[in-house]
Amino acid sequence: MSQDPSTHSSQCGIAIGSTTSKRLIVPRDNEFDQQHDCVKTISRIIKSSFNGPYRSCKQIPQGERDLRFREFGYYYYWLPKHEYHVCKVFEHRGSLLLRNKMLMLRKSRKKPG
Repeated sequence: MSQDPSTHSSQCGIAIGSTTSKRLIVPRDNEFDQQHDCVKTISRIIKSSFNGPYRSCKQIPQGERDLRFREFGYYYYWLPKHEYHVCKVFEHRGSLLLRNKMLMLRKSRKKPG
């Protein structure tokens, strides 16, 4: 039995909303078919919702990660069979973005002197 993506419940515990103004994405390995746009959206979501002193994505509470994934679901939708993979790619890309941002911040820090 196939489920409509507009009512499907995510493996990550997130309900996916209406698909009328969203773009369909398909996960491929560790990226999306519309990689550039998706990464820009993930970056914007992380920047707007970073609420704590976390050194890595694994330290962010699951509830916060779920909220970010839900926000991603406002912009894109996917087939129910891709739900788990989309969640994993989202978390992987978010982790890379956060790691790279932290690395840039560490490198740009001026030494006393």
